[in-house]
Amino acid sequence: MSDQLDYQIETPPPTRVVEALRLVFRDLPEKERVAQVQEHLNIYPNDNENTCPQYKKILLGAYRQDCLVAAVLAQIQAGRTAVVWPPRLAEDEPQAPADAILQSLCEQLERNNLSMVHCLLETVSPTDDTILREAGFEPLAKLLYMLSSRDDFPEARPLQSNPEEQLDFEPYDYSNHVRLARIVEKTYEKTLDCPRLNNVRHIEDVLDGYRDTGDFSPSRWLIVRHQGKDIGCLLLADHPDHDSTELVYMGIIPSARGRDRGKQITQYAQWLTAELNRQRLVLAVDDKNQPAIEMYTSVGFRAWERRIIYAKFFPT
Repeated sequence: MSDQLDYQIETPPPTRVVEALRLVFRDLPEKERVAQVQEHLNIYPNDNENTCPQYKKILLGAYRQDCLVAAVLAQIQAGRTAVVWPPRLAEDEPQAPADAILQSLCEQLERNNLSMVHCLLETVSPTDDTILREAGFEPLAKLLYMLSSRDDFPEARPLQSNPEEQLDFEPYDYSNHVRLARIVEKTYEKTLDCPRLNNVRHIEDVLDGYRDTGDFSPSRWLIVRHQGKDIGCLLLADHPDHDSTELVYMGIIPSARGRDRGKQITQYAQWLTAELNRQRLVLAVDDKNQPAIEMYTSVGFRAWERRIIYAKFFPT
């Protein structure tokens, strides 16, 4: 517990967890708000804040004379990162409790040996922008979420008319882990997708985060090869509950870009999705990466959602 002017910041007791979660998700429509509260009700307790099991959640409330005036939530994820739901204030409260509670949350997250925390927001109010920036968060990118459906997928494995341009796909296993890590790092060079993330996280943390997305299978992590050389990667995750797969990451090294290779890899991902009998393939792309957006559109992808990502980096 810490004193901040006339309020205190603490983990809500079990009897007040729902109240704090309802404040965190205050801006959602009531049906979504109820669903989010229910999803996060396993948050309490964690007796030792210095212990950091994967997926630990941290919920904090700011209280004035036993009245909840602000709340914030974070969930630690694989890859030494966490997602943060920005602080929300009770009606007519000044900004100060939100500033203090987010700072307290970030101090706890940093003690958990994280490298980065982030927020994903549909919209950003001037107040949110100010609170996040004062806590050390920075706008990272605007993400465009895209999907293609079964009607867009190739009926057979895509083949090139020129055999010399045909790509090969080698499944991931322990023996080629170092190769995959090396190729993923190379694909980040000169990327237009969230370039601010380059070289700020260890590659093993990045791969841990990718692996934790959806249902992981080594058969859906692929090293892309051309004429016997590693030139890129394709990482897919399965989401059976949503009848979809996710293109978690696709990249090509700078020297091998062009010649419609990104299109060939994406169509291969669509074919694999059909082979899994899933109805949709989804992905997220930086909205400034216009070449990628145009390529995805050319094979049937369309936008369905947008998010703004703010991130805070911790020294590693």
